[in-house]
Amino acid sequence: MDRSRATPPPRRSVATCSTPLETPSGSAFRRNVAEHIGIATSAVIKSGAVFLTDDQLAAVRAWIIGCEVAWLSCATGAEAVELENRLKAEFRPELTKR
Repeated sequence: MDRSRATPPPRRSVATCSTPLETPSGSAFRRNVAEHIGIATSAVIKSGAVFLTDDQLAAVRAWIIGCEVAWLSCATGAEAVELENRLKAEFRPELTKR
């Protein structure tokens, strides 16, 4: 359902949210996931032209929950930048746009 230019859905209480970012509009990663699974482009979501339904938000959350994540610590900021550059060059994650 295209809700372009529609009034945004009412906010749910924080107690029912699985994360502090209830909608993808505040998170580039969530917007990119929404685009990746075919909901709308990240630019359209960020602009506020489209508001995701509860089912679409659930699909974004489900995709993210299905991911495996590893935390890599670095001793310095420069070392972190170097590691990030190497990982991007080798794997270029689809959801990393820059």
